Amino acid sequence: EIVLWVLENYPEIELVPMMTNGVSEASGRWADTELDLSGAKRIFPHKSKGEGHFAALFHKKSGGFSKHEMTYKCETEKMFRDFEKTALNTNLSGHMTAFGDKLFLSPYNLDIDKIKVVLPGLFLGICKKGRFEPSHALCLALSKEDFKSTFDVSDCGAYFSGETITADKKGWTAVLYNGYPVGWGKGSDGVLKNHFPKYLRF
Repeated sequence: EIVLWVLENYPEIELVPMMTNGVSEASGRWADTELDLSGAKRIFPHKSKGEGHFAALFHKKSGGFSKHEMTYKCETEKMFRDFEKTALNTNLSGHMTAFGDKLFLSPYNLDIDKIKVVLPGLFLGICKKGRFEPSHALCLALSKEDFKSTFDVSDCGAYFSGETITADKKGWTAVLYNGYPVGWGKGSDGVLKNHFPKYLRF
């Protein structure tokens, strides 16, 4: 049934037959479908050693995104553009790619389907619960003129250690040291909440 769900919801995915011995072919009738699911395999405990296993191999056909992927990409890009309007003085251009809840920006639409990469571009941030949360990398990639709201700190050590800042700011604010962006803060009720990454704090 899982294999059937994948094939019905992702038309760009196909089931690839596996050359295996000592296993049984899956059957479409088990999922009440006439589709050929014999490419998937089952290992029954009464026929082979083990407690029973199931395996299926999928391959993505060449060609665009599924309706689900395109819809998700549009939603995540819209969340970023809404953030951009409220927090930035610049419009970032390039090709946006969504991986899970993470959004990346690259200068070109590169085909990296068969290439292992560390990052597919500049990590813009995370889309979650209907809002966009900017990444530390995005802040460092911009200059102070690119932000609508900034706050200069005289003691960067306090900020780097995760302390909150007393500041009359609202929303996402770029924290600056000597005029250079060093991270994000989010202002509310006279306090700038520290969003410097926890793994970098000391």
